[in-house]
Amino acid sequence: MKTAVFTLIALAVALVAPRALAFPELIRHGYVHCTACHVSPAGGGLTTAYGRSLSKELLSRWAYEGEESLFHGAVNDTAIAKWVNAEEDTGLFVGGDFRVIQTHQENEFQRKRAFFPMQTDLEAAYRTAFGSVGVTYGVEKRGELKTYTVRRWAFVIPAMEKIWIRAALGTPHFGLMTSEHNWAFRQDLGFGPLDRRHLGEAEYQGETWGALIGASKSDDTLAQAARETSTYGTLDFIVNNNKKIGLDIWRGTFEGTERWLRGAHALVGWNEHVTTLAQFTVQNRKTAGSEQQSWYAFQKTSWEPSKGYWLSAILDAAQFDQANEKTLRTKYGPGFQFFPRPHWELQVAYLRVRDRQTSEQEGDEALMILHYYL
Repeated sequence: MKTAVFTLIALAVALVAPRALAFPELIRHGYVHCTACHVSPAGGGLTTAYGRSLSKELLSRWAYEGEESLFHGAVNDTAIAKWVNAEEDTGLFVGGDFRVIQTHQENEFQRKRAFFPMQTDLEAAYRTAFGSVGVTYGVEKRGELKTYTVRRWAFVIPAMEKIWIRAALGTPHFGLMTSEHNWAFRQDLGFGPLDRRHLGEAEYQGETWGALIGASKSDDTLAQAARETSTYGTLDFIVNNNKKIGLDIWRGTFEGTERWLRGAHALVGWNEHVTTLAQFTVQNRKTAGSEQQSWYAFQKTSWEPSKGYWLSAILDAAQFDQANEKTLRTKYGPGFQFFPRPHWELQVAYLRVRDRQTSEQEGDEALMILHYYL
């Protein structure tokens, strides 16, 4: 088995205030809903003042007082800090993310490496007691075409206690929601970072259970034949305040094709140091009298032996046609995440890959991601 050797050089420049993407592994500390840390009840994106404090208290290996806040604490206790929400949970929020990735792929047919920017986004939101509005502007690359565009926007209204209504351009809240763009199962199911959809969602977040219903339609950045209109729903059950088990359903139609997604997901905090994220989804596609069934599975178990260090065991698998064993693809191996200080994350993974559509032999796949959020 050949080894993967790669290097990473990154420069992050940002002009905005704190933001972090969702880390559902924090369920092991009792955070079963996203609203404790994020402006949006759907999670991800801009964080609240409390969410930024958790980046210091629970995630980061080292930190000085106030480092998690605006400009690493350089303008704490000033009018500027209050204006961009360093201390309050209503008002203006601004943020940004920059990710770069180094990849390595090696099998009997090829050996290649690539280094490229993975994400460059600026984001702003304004929240009051009556709701919030937010927008994300950044770089999108589709093939060789790179554009600067509004990548996401959202309006969120609290309809009544513990119930939110969201109208947005972005990713539907379906299944396991993770900020890690590199896992194939999200893109295989049509929920990758470039699969934007206009959507409307209503969500209830209770102490022992939660539910969401929604409808979406692909935006015009996708080819006409790939634009999907869909309805979907999720039902979650919360156990012991550190475990969430959910059921998912989706019905979509596009260009004479109907697809159903049915499955389950789980976020399990075994204790304060070990977490498992898992999802299993079955897809049925019907087109012109023919039907094809496929399945998708993901599992990531993370252990935090010491604050700021996560060691993981990863499985990312799919069979794109259950009637054809040659469509089976599996990826498995160890991963590592390091949170040295607030605003910084380093992620490394080494996977053995077997894609029977191209070869019966296993190959190597490795990646290194540097993420900066200011």
